[in-house]
Amino acid sequence: IPNSVTSIGDWAFHDCSSLENVTIGKGITTISLCAFRDCSALKSITIPDSVTSIGNWAFGGCSSLGNATIGHSVKAIGTAAFRDCRALKSIAIPDSVTSIENGVFYSCSSLENATIGHNVKAIGNAAFRECSALKSITIPDSVLRIGNGVFRGCSSLENATIGHSVKAIELNAFRDCRTMKSVSIGKKVTSIDEAAFEGCDSLVRFEVAEDNANYSSQDGVLLNKEKTEIIAFPKNKKGDYTIPESITAIRTVYLSNLNNSWNLIYEYALQ
Repeated sequence: IPNSVTSIGDWAFHDCSSLENVTIGKGITTISLCAFRDCSALKSITIPDSVTSIGNWAFGGCSSLGNATIGHSVKAIGTAAFRDCRALKSIAIPDSVTSIENGVFYSCSSLENATIGHNVKAIGNAAFRECSALKSITIPDSVLRIGNGVFRGCSSLENATIGHSVKAIELNAFRDCRTMKSVSIGKKVTSIDEAAFEGCDSLVRFEVAEDNANYSSQDGVLLNKEKTEIIAFPKNKKGDYTIPESITAIRTVYLSNLNNSWNLIYEYALQ
């Protein structure tokens, strides 16, 4: 694609199933909706620095895409832009990106390494869902919210560091991260959904920044700041545990999967 071309339109190369190589000219500023969707033989792509936006499903379904380089002018990565790129092993999101939309890397099952740029403010719902090879993630201080199911089903994820600007950890954010051993919660977190860490069967401890105004940890257990309520207990914590005398309530979660909706969330007080 020569330098004279400035945009690649919607569905331009959709389902070109034998397309193995693409060279994108330095005049391109926009890769639009589904531009290379289901190009199942495409193995590598370099997005030049001229590009400012990657559209929804732009490379979704490119199941042989093993390497993707995102240029340093991209500001937004659209919904499901790399969804089902099952051969993709590593991704570096540059500092120019401010928004990672819903499902961007959903089911990139070979993705082992992901670096999130320092200007990303929001990570959309299911952005890294079922990235089953991902082992570690650091969420930078720029991020304000971790959306619904962002890392759900990341079954190899062992460690997660949550940046100091994150305010909300939403429903199912880390659900079924079955090998995750520890979670570090930053100082500005004000809301943690009851099911955020459901199914984290290897979790040994929660760590909370000392200056967090809403949450605290004691002996690896997640408590409210006043240490009167147990918010979450690590499922793989070993040995005996004595509930501190300051505790007046234990929060528990009962989740029933009924037509893919989660219900019956209860809280009870100690007598």
